[in-house]
Amino acid sequence: MTGLTATLAAGNFANGNGDLTYIITGTPSSSGTASFAINIGGQACTITRNVVTDLPPINTQTDCTGTILPLATSGNRNFTVNGKSVTATFSNANTVSVRNAGAARTCDGGHIGTQSLNIMSEYEATLLGGKDKYGNSIYNYPSSARIKIKFSTPITNFKVFHTGMHNDEKYTYTFKKNGVTVHPTMKLVCSSYGNHYYIISSNTVSSNLNDHNTDVYGTYVIGGAWFDEVEINATQSGGRSDNYSALQPHGSLATFCVGDVQ
Repeated sequence: MTGLTATLAAGNFANGNGDLTYIITGTPSSSGTASFAINIGGQACTITRNVVTDLPPINTQTDCTGTILPLATSGNRNFTVNGKSVTATFSNANTVSVRNAGAARTCDGGHIGTQSLNIMSEYEATLLGGKDKYGNSIYNYPSSARIKIKFSTPITNFKVFHTGMHNDEKYTYTFKKNGVTVHPTMKLVCSSYGNHYYIISSNTVSSNLNDHNTDVYGTYVIGGAWFDEVEINATQSGGRSDNYSALQPHGSLATFCVGDVQ
């Protein structure tokens, strides 16, 4: 658990018995046990306190139970979640764009929202000219992408509806609260076509599908802790779309749902 600080109240030592008063301040990152290392006059100990927060449970429902995040690559977007106003500030965008004519798919294959974030896709690729052996235009695809989203108030149950991710792609998320990295839980909600999406680690998701003609989709959620900053770093093989000896770059698109705010 992070976010709490124990500060010794001002005073003076005296002979005989006495008390030390510590004031605990801050906002806990989650419920659980908070531990504080104490060292006074060469004597060391650890004090613990049970902490209970208003943190909601991780929401693994297949739909968006909060608000679809309005998207941008820079600047602010205002929205409300359960009556609470939130501002999302987008920055550090590289090889991502906003698609207003389509959105990612839900677990049942339907579309959600009216926008998606295109990541390393043909919209961010360079058109090289010419046609491949299938008659498709040849592109040079990027091999990485990133974007940062800063929220005006802590959020949780950040749900990602992710379409078109294939086995050469990895998406790593970093979460912070008040500038300090926190470690919420990432859970897979669903995956189409034989459960191709999977969680690699506590903050990275990928796919094992190598057929780039299949429109695979899945949903995952990040919760169990409050955070006010999300940074996404993505990688794929990149390169020419007609390099048939290598993994074919493709990119993907994502729509986001903010489930709860503090």
